[in-house]
Amino acid sequence: MAHARKVFLLGIVLLIAPTVSSAAFIPTTDLVPLDTLGGEPLAVDGREFSNFAMDAMSSGGAPLPLPGDVYLQGGTDGDGCSTVLRFLTCGWVVGPGQAVQVNVSFDVSVVAGEGCLIDAVALDLTGFATPGSSMISAGEFVAGSPGGGALASLSASKSYGDADAYLSDSVSFAETNVIHVTKSFALVGDSRGGGIAHLGEFYQFYRNMPEPSVLVLSGLGAMLVCRRRR
Repeated sequence: MAHARKVFLLGIVLLIAPTVSSAAFIPTTDLVPLDTLGGEPLAVDGREFSNFAMDAMSSGGAPLPLPGDVYLQGGTDGDGCSTVLRFLTCGWVVGPGQAVQVNVSFDVSVVAGEGCLIDAVALDLTGFATPGSSMISAGEFVAGSPGGGALASLSASKSYGDADAYLSDSVSFAETNVIHVTKSFALVGDSRGGGIAHLGEFYQFYRNMPEPSVLVLSGLGAMLVCRRRR
């Protein structure tokens, strides 16, 4: 029964109308259930996503989100400037009078020798439904290490009548080769007995910044080409 419900919900998510993020997303990995990663990192185009952890709480009879309900897929954006992590969530659903809180944390590191650091992050909510007074909110804290000082803080939300004005957020910071990400999501159902609210998809972007040594080598290469042309 639980498997049939998961397949049904994942089918709904995959049928969500294309968004700006999904239209620009070029997948480079398969969909991977979060609970199958274990201690293994997910390698995506010069980045390693590792040490995933997830916990959740629910109230009012809402189903409890589980790691097996979350699917990850790596890729790049349309112009290749960012590494992208796509999240598909099958069990993040609340009905009238229900609420769910989900926390997800992980590390992002640059693979040695790849030549690109991280200097910005962006969060984009995509597949969702918020009927009546229901609401979805997302917060993100980015640090240099677990428990370390903040490099960035992001927030996004969706509620009825907000004209999709708060679906994304982005922050730049000094380039680095490793970050620790902590994400918190809250889904609150319609208090007036309306329909079911859900968050089925969101994207995380990590902008690629070439290391100074790579920029220097690129500049020297360009100079050599110019000299040869002369």
